[in-house]
This record gives sequence, C-alpha cells and structure tokens, in this order.
Amino acid sequence: IVWHSETTSSDINEFEYSDVKFNNVRIFADYIEIYNAKSDCKKVGIYNILGNEVLSEFINSNAINVNVINISRLQAGVYFLKVKNKVFKFLKK
Repeated sequence: IVWHSETTSSDINEFEYSDVKFNNVRIFADYIEIYNAKSDCKKVGIYNILGNEVLSEFINSNAINVNVINISRLQAGVYFLKVKNKVFKFLKK
C-alpha cells in the first residue's frame, strides 16, 4: 500500500505487511494507491471511528496493476484500512 499525501515531511519510514507496503505518512486528501504484487489480498475495507464500513474495494492482485481507492468523498476524520487481518489507522483531511 502506498499512501499519497500532500505533506512535506521528510520523516517517511516504510512499513511492510505480507508484501503490502506503505509509508507512515497517514494524512490523505483524495486517494490511496495499493500495490499488492505478491499478496493474495482481494478486498480492502475502510471503517470509520465507530467501526462501520464506509467503503470497500475489490483489488486486482496482478503484479503490474496499481489499485487506487478514491477517498475524496469521505469526510475529514479518523479511519481504519483493513487489509486481510491487519488494520491500519489513517486521517482523511
């Protein structure tokens, strides 16, 4: 997973989870790109702070594909991205 953000932070560390990668910059405006070349993940879900699923996407697991999740319609706030059985917290601005 690659998080795209409008931040200018130079303190970006990469995290990995079962062939899914993302940066620790977790404030987003419009979209999240997911690269899951070796992952068997087929679906990701986004949940609000109350635990309600607000968005789910089926993703293509081909190595050359980039999956874009449009989060522009979500209101600003705290959300959780679930990938397989792992949950990642992010902020939508």
